[in-house]
Amino acid sequence: ALTTAWWVPALFGVAGFLIGWLYILLDATILLRKENGDSNNKALTTSPSPAKILLGISFFTLQYWLSGYLVQAGVDRMVILNLMSIFASIGFWVLDGTLSGLITSAATGVGGPMIEVVLIWCTNQGFLAGGYHYTDLGETGFFPLWILPVYFLGGPANGNLARGFWNWLSATEESSVAYSASTTSTSTRNQ
Repeated sequence: ALTTAWWVPALFGVAGFLIGWLYILLDATILLRKENGDSNNKALTTSPSPAKILLGISFFTLQYWLSGYLVQAGVDRMVILNLMSIFASIGFWVLDGTLSGLITSAATGVGGPMIEVVLIWCTNQGFLAGGYHYTDLGETGFFPLWILPVYFLGGPANGNLARGFWNWLSATEESSVAYSASTTSTSTRNQ
């Protein structure tokens, strides 16, 4: 059976929050640079459809599940690394393909495993009760390398979800401002 530590869901939530905000901030920065005449920057913010958001989350979930299944089936870790890298590449280009996404996914692909190294070390030192470790310590002595592309694909899944919420919240705020302006205009005409 696949098991995990009690604090992993909370950690996933924090990671999703950070990844999402990194997407939003990078999108805004890149768009601002483009508006200020940086012609070398071709990336734009995106407005992913709900279907694309759900597809991204589903594709990441499939990759995540498949990695664990392949480990349990005894598949060689280099085969798993290659498959997970293919999944990550296809997922990124189909679901994102932006500079913001590339930067965030690369940071996630490196930063996530580094955080795991710290958590595993803390578990091994007795500082973290209920910690975890990989059944296959892999090439690093802490985790197998195939985890990097799994983390990488978490970028588009979380990033597009954040973009979807951000766009929805922005549209709601604009609607509220427009409604407020129209009611103010109407009430002053009625006086």
